[in-house]
Amino acid sequence: MCIRLLTAADLPAAMALKESAGWNQTEADWRMLLEQEPEGCFAVESEGRVVASATAYCYGRDLAWIGMVLTLPQARRRGFGRRAFCAAVDFCQDRGVRCLKLDATDIGRPLYERAQFLPEYQVERWGRSIADCGLRIADFEPSPQSAIRNPKLDEGRLRCLAAIDTKAFGVSRAALLEALLRNSDWSACVERDGAPVAYAMSRPGTNARYFGPCVAASLEDARALWEAFFACFPNQPVFVDVPAPNTAARGPIESYGFQVRRTLLRMYRGPNDQPGDPSLVFGLAGFEYG
Repeated sequence: MCIRLLTAADLPAAMALKESAGWNQTEADWRMLLEQEPEGCFAVESEGRVVASATAYCYGRDLAWIGMVLTLPQARRRGFGRRAFCAAVDFCQDRGVRCLKLDATDIGRPLYERAQFLPEYQVERWGRSIADCGLRIADFEPSPQSAIRNPKLDEGRLRCLAAIDTKAFGVSRAALLEALLRNSDWSACVERDGAPVAYAMSRPGTNARYFGPCVAASLEDARALWEAFFACFPNQPVFVDVPAPNTAARGPIESYGFQVRRTLLRMYRGPNDQPGDPSLVFGLAGFEYG
């Protein structure tokens, strides 16, 4: 058994790990992690096969996110996942990161508790298919003014949204958002008086299209982004991950035909003095990023 860096050559093995857990990430998602944080992606190899993984994404020295902690079902209870997770934690500590966070599944939670991670709040995965909601395409036909109200997000508009995103997330994640924008095939923002005030992105997933990240200062702006999104993708299953403390999001999401599919526990270790504002978050960037 050895622990080593995960590389692009391991993408088929990484996808096999992800598929064994039924997660939604694509090969493009794995590739972006490798490109953004190549020294923070770890594989455990046993008998010539990758059997476990873990990743760490650092937001400077203030915060790092642990994700993609996966073990093949037939290799569980042998410490492989723990070794990968510890390698990711050690990487963050070597970088001098003050606070570590992750979104824990029920399976992973005991491991994280033993590593002295503490609960912060729950995060809910909502999912829907077109059959769930009974909405017709016409229900979300864009008006002639919709392209003006919800212009495509570009790098210039994204930079203008840096302050509200940092307020929502707790620390700056400008580099990640730029990478996500490049890897998203849909994006939009809400402008008011010529200035962008809210945004959303979406990208394909293995099981459903992923909506997020999405940050908005008001429910009205979040609704505008949702409806711009549904106008483009009325017939696709969708996942969106929302902090449970954002109770304002529940009503609209339910009205669009979504149901809670799973609940994860956001956990942290270290000084959580930049927690962000979950009431502004109407879609996470992904469980591997927060």
